[in-house]
Formats: sequence, C-alpha cells, structure tokens
Amino acid sequence: MIRSEQHKRWQVLPNVDYKRDLDMAIPGAPNFCYGEVVESETAVEHGIKNIPTEAQWQAAEHFARTILQPLRNKLGRLKMSSWFRSVELNSHPSIGGSAIGFHPTGGGGDIDSLSCTLMELLEAAYLLPEWSEIIAEYFPNGWVHVGFLKGDNRRILKLKDSVHHFARVPIGRIREIYGH
Repeated sequence: MIRSEQHKRWQVLPNVDYKRDLDMAIPGAPNFCYGEVVESETAVEHGIKNIPTEAQWQAAEHFARTILQPLRNKLGRLKMSSWFRSVELNSHPSIGGSAIGFHPTGGGGDIDSLSCTLMELLEAAYLLPEWSEIIAEYFPNGWVHVGFLKGDNRRILKLKDSVHHFARVPIGRIREIYGH
C-alpha cells in the first residue's frame, strides 16, 4: 500500500509500496506499528528500498508478538533503533551488519528502553520463554539486540563491548561486569 504521507511519520522512502500500512499496529502487538519495522535513516539517506518479503513481514510480526510486546507489557516504552534490514541495507558500509544475522530475516532488532535501565531490559529479555539470540551491545550505554525466529529457541547470550567481541557469556558474567 502506497500512502504519500507515510514518509512524514516514518524514516522511509516516499512513494514506495511497503506491502503494509505503516501506520497500522501489528496484530497481537498493539504498541508496535509496521513503520517501525522498516524505518531507517541510512536507507532514506542512500535511497535504499528496505522492503520485506511476505516471509520477512511474517517473521517481524512474530517477533513483535513474541518478544517486543511482552517486553513492552513488563517494562513500559521501548525504542527500536533498528529492526528489519534488507540485504542491501544490512551490508551498507555505515551499517556493517552480519550476513547471517537476524535483522535481514525480520526476526531481530536493536532495542532500547525509555523506562528502565539496559540491564533491566536485558534481564527481562533473558527471562522470556523463547528467543534465539540476545546480544548486550556496548553496555552500559548501548542497546540490547534480540533475535528470534519461530522454532529457533537456542537461547544464545553474547556480549559485545570493548573487551568482548560477540563472546558467549552466562547472564551472571554480564551482571558482574555491569551490575544490576
């Protein structure tokens, strides 16, 4: 669906059919809109069409229902700094995303809280019943990356900071370093 004004609310390219009404709430995740899935300052700046396929939209919807809405219900307002990234956007030099990461699937995103600490956000995500990967990135001032695809409940926790480069760590180690 093309809506000529959608680019005014979301950082998306104008006059592009994103296959969803970007202002519409995601079913089962009423606090999240489709526009949050695809918005990207980098994509707009470089004219990159950040458009999910139907399977990627479905993964994003599942991610919103299974990960984001439960976190929002528990913690309050969340901010998605990055969610879906097309392969072209994910590989852009200013992004440098992983070719095997969750962003290009629609099932992963970088989350910040507007109502609690990053450690509280990390703990709440860690306690969710299902998730594939959580990365504590650049704590204590960074963000929490969560990835989850239906059927993939590996529960791999990683830390990326000045010492650890996507190192698998137990939650206790992150608590030791960054407190709670």
